[in-house]
This record gives sequence, structure tokens and C-alpha cells, in this order.
Amino acid sequence: MSAATAASSPWIQGRVSDLLLGTGMLYLPFFAASLVVGPDLVVGSIALVPFLILLFANAHLGATLVRVYSRPEDRRAYRLFSVWASLCIAALMGVGLWVPSVGSVLLTFYLTVVPWHFTGQNYGVSLVFLRRRGIEVTPELKRYLWLSFFLSYVIWIVALHGAQPGTVDYAPLRLQGTRYSFLPVGIPAALLPYLLSVVGVAYVWAIAEVITRLAGRARPRELAPTLLLMLSQALWFSAPVIGRYFFEPEQLGPLAGLWAPWNAGSTFLVVSLMHSLQYLWITDYYVRKEQGTTTRSFLGRSLLAGMAIFGVPFVLLLPEIGGGPSYEAGLYLMLSGALNIQHVMLDGVIWKPRNTRIASILIAGQTAEASAPAAPGRVAWLGKAALASGVVGLTLAAASELESQLVLQPALESGDAARIEASLNRLSWTGRDYSFARNRLAALKYKAGDAEGALAEYRRSLELQPRPETWLGIGRIEEDAGRIEAALAAYEQALALDPDGVEALVSTSRASYKAGQAERAQQLLARAAELDPGNRGIRVVLDALERGQIVPVSPN
Repeated sequence: MSAATAASSPWIQGRVSDLLLGTGMLYLPFFAASLVVGPDLVVGSIALVPFLILLFANAHLGATLVRVYSRPEDRRAYRLFSVWASLCIAALMGVGLWVPSVGSVLLTFYLTVVPWHFTGQNYGVSLVFLRRRGIEVTPELKRYLWLSFFLSYVIWIVALHGAQPGTVDYAPLRLQGTRYSFLPVGIPAALLPYLLSVVGVAYVWAIAEVITRLAGRARPRELAPTLLLMLSQALWFSAPVIGRYFFEPEQLGPLAGLWAPWNAGSTFLVVSLMHSLQYLWITDYYVRKEQGTTTRSFLGRSLLAGMAIFGVPFVLLLPEIGGGPSYEAGLYLMLSGALNIQHVMLDGVIWKPRNTRIASILIAGQTAEASAPAAPGRVAWLGKAALASGVVGLTLAAASELESQLVLQPALESGDAARIEASLNRLSWTGRDYSFARNRLAALKYKAGDAEGALAEYRRSLELQPRPETWLGIGRIEEDAGRIEAALAAYEQALALDPDGVEALVSTSRASYKAGQAERAQQLLARAAELDPGNRGIRVVLDALERGQIVPVSPN
């Protein structure tokens, strides 16, 4: 079949769904809302929205599993990747759960390649739109079209790997607060503007070449889907980076709600949703044409397949059972990262338009001949077990999200200790307990005079995820009780986790002074004054220590 032969219909799922989902233009309502509402529009803070995004995100991951594992011929064709490479990823994930450095490398790889996966999908769909309309895609046009998408990704990746170690904002998963860190290549900050400028100019040139080569080949309405995909790519990746690195927030005006650093994570949450919907849109079409299934059946199986890893495997790896990290410390992050890496790998090998079967469905719009149903056996039982695990995962996720959003969050805001404790106890049954909430509960109990109860909550918090603020809370209780050595030990733990934390430095200095370590107290306070030069209380106490005077022990 010639690449320039049009399909019976230029649309894949239909005009509306193709324009909204296929080209990513469903992003525009969010874009417009951000311009109106401004930086206050943080999607991740809207009740239950992250859960809905989670459902679509996991359904799109599961769609690849349905695509690869449903048909015996596909399982055989992709056995190297669907079995052996997948087992290697699972093994690396297992090591990463107990060796944070390995997990950090795995997740850094994930954060680097996933945006390329988004980009490659946009590029592939843009070609499908052109070919379904009978528009000839010459080698030169294809090269420049690919280059335009690739350079947009390069702009994003340069900014990503110019970030400080341990920080990354514009990404589908956040590592902050877990035991894992993002490990950037370390592009010097002084070099970033020049690199971004050079790549940016090349990116604009590639876009101009694409438009020049498309002009006159077809009516604008026939070129619109591909051009809209190029616009989506720019809005998702290159434009936010250029906005953040070359403009101050006040210069961005209403765009600050989208591209300013404090909202970058929220923006990419929506970008991830757009990608997931686009993937479900194209895969649903393909699977219906290939396997004769319905959209409802496909989406249901995809959702359960995507949630399977968060069912039985998640439960078996919980700290209380398998000894893995807590949900908050990185268990969810590692499972999700491994599932996404497998998704990117499988997606890279199954969507090859050179394959005549794929081309006949995606480009020509034909319906494939139904394959013989698989004989019942081990594979069928594994599939049923995976879907059952997906039911468990979906149930746990739904229950925990409802509990967190509708009960725990209001209780935390109102300071209702009894409701917080009851909610956390219920969440622990879903495998999702939160150290930050335990810290809040501990502080409320201590304020109410229950020191032992507060210490118990702080210790539970440490089991979930060691935090500087947890050790500071324990230290305050021990110090108030006159147990200076125990208080100093707790403050030292906080300082080990946060060496530049002013509160940890001041608290450790105060306890050191009380323990008779005046020189150590002076050194710590000098460091605190260096980090917080505007704090007059620290300066007054430090001056007194330097003069060898008896000083108040609570600088403020």
C-alpha cells in the first residue's frame, strides 16, 4: 500500500475525539483556565482529581499489556521483551526497593525516557494523520517532522539535567520526600541559557521547514491535525522550559500559573493525563479493529491490568510483610517507575508502521481477521490472576484516596486529633500511612498533654519515613522533660538528615549548650547564622557565646 493512499476515512475515532484526544487539544481548556485563574490553579490540590488522573494513567499502561499479552502470536513475537526484558526490569526494581542508589538510577532513567515516549507518540500519530489523508510523506518531510519533535524533547531534557541533584519539578512523578533522588548529568547553570538558545533556534528552524514542505500539499483543514500535534508538543515541553528559564514569573503574567516553578508539577500532571488519553484513544481503535472487542471491555481490562502491580505485589512488598519501603518512602514510586519503563520498552517495539498488519489498521483503517482464541492453560490463568490483582489494587487505591481527601485532609486542617488518628488507622489497612500526618497527630497529642502518645506517633512516623521534623519533635519532648542527652541525640539525627536546616542547627546548638558543650554549640549556631543572616535572635545568642557569657538557650 502506498504511503500516500488515503484511508476510507481521514479520521480515526471520529472528528471530535481525534481533535480533542488525538491531537492533545483537550489540553487547551486547562490552558485557558490557567490563564484566567492564574497561579492559584494547582490541579494536584483539587479533591479526587489526582485519583482520576491515576486511573487514566494506569489504564494507559495496562493498554499496552492488553495489546501485548492478549494474543498468542503477539506473546511469541515479543517474547524477548514481554518476558525476559520485563523480568530484568522487575529484578532491578526489586534491588532498588532495598538499595536506594539503584532505585535512584532507575528512576532517573525513567524520568529521562518517559518524555521521549510522549514525544515519540505525538510524532507517530502526526504521521498517521498525514497518511490517512493520502498526503505523501517524503523522506525530507519525515526527517524535519521528526527533528521538530526531537528538538522539543531536547529542550526539556537539557533543562531536566541542568537541575540541582535531588530536585526535579516538571516530571510525571515526584521524588521529593522519598528515599530516592534524581541524579542529573549536571549541566552547568551558566551554560544552560546558551544551550537552550541554540537548541531553541534549531527547533524553530525545523518547524519552519515542516510548514514549508507541507504548504500546498493539501488544504489547511487536512494538515490541521498534524500542526495541532506540533502545537501540543510545544505547549507540553518546549514552551514551559523557555518560559521558566528566560522570563521572570512577573513577566509571564497569566502564564505563570502554567510555567512558573511552583506550579510545574501540576502542569505536567495534566500533560501526563493528555498523553494517557491519547494513548487510550489510539490503542482502543487498534484493539477493536484487531481483536473485535468493545471500547468498554478494552478500557476495563486495561485499567485492571495497569492496577495489577498495585494489588497483590504491592501488599506483599509492604514494610509489615515484605520489608520494603513504605508507600510514602517510595514503594509506590518504584512500582510505578518499573511499570512505566516496561511500558516504554514494549511500546517501542509493538508500534511499527512498517508492520503490514499495523499499517493496514492504523493507516488504511482495515479490520484484521480475527485470530483463533487461545487455548485455556497456564497463560489464561495468569491473565485471570493479574486481573484479580488489579481489582485488589483498584479497591485499595480508591478506598485510600476517598479516605485521604474526604476524611484525613479536613481533619488535618481542623486539627481534630481523634479523627486524624482514626483515619490514619484505616489508611494503614490500605498500605498507605503518612509520616507527615503522624507528625501532625503527635504535635496535637503533645499540645494536649499526652507526651507518651506523641512519642509513639513520632516513632511510627520514623518507621514510615525518617524526616528531620520528626526527630526535632522527639527532641523537643525529651528536652522539655529534662532528658538532655536523649534530646541531643534526637537533634543530631535531625541534623544528619538536614545538615543545613536552621531549626536543626539551632536546636542541636541549644541542647549542646545545656549538655556542657559550649564550643560545639557556638560552631552550630555560627553555621545557622551564616544560613539565616537576617535572624537577630541567632546573632544575639552567638555574640554572647563568643564572649563566653551565660546565654539564653532559645534564640528566636
